[in-house]
Amino acid sequence: MIELKRQDSEDWPFVFDSELWGEKLHVEVNMEDIEVTDDTASEILPEVEKAVAFVNSHKAEIIAALIDDGALDLADDWAASAEEDPDEENCYIMEDGRKVRTPITEEVFTDMLHINEAALEFYDDTEEIGNIQLYLTCDPDIFAGHAFDVQIDREGNIEVCGLCG
Repeated sequence: MIELKRQDSEDWPFVFDSELWGEKLHVEVNMEDIEVTDDTASEILPEVEKAVAFVNSHKAEIIAALIDDGALDLADDWAASAEEDPDEENCYIMEDGRKVRTPITEEVFTDMLHINEAALEFYDDTEEIGNIQLYLTCDPDIFAGHAFDVQIDREGNIEVCGLCG
């Protein structure tokens, strides 16, 4: 069960801990331009739970959107720009010392991805979340500290907004 905790921020009044893709994560809730009252947490809780369930049940679709947007090719390019392993062909040593072999398969890429940060944004009212924002990183860190910005609108459309960081 999700417990919304009040925090001292006008635009980000709530925070909660939840499991996303099998990992515990601290998630903030943006309510810019919405008046927050004593009842707001109970009003938004069903939408928050629905958003968490959506992210957890649509992992395959989110990763497919990344791959369709060229993330797998980008991962190969970034990995191949790292230091070459002198003992193994098509193997590169990342900044953290871990090795990555190219070409990276979809299965390996899927296993590398995890949600590093997440936020939920209410725009006009407390009835519906306007946007789910996810920052996805790889382990090992192929992208040198950068993350994929993925946004999901209220209709469930997944948009990959590229690398950031």
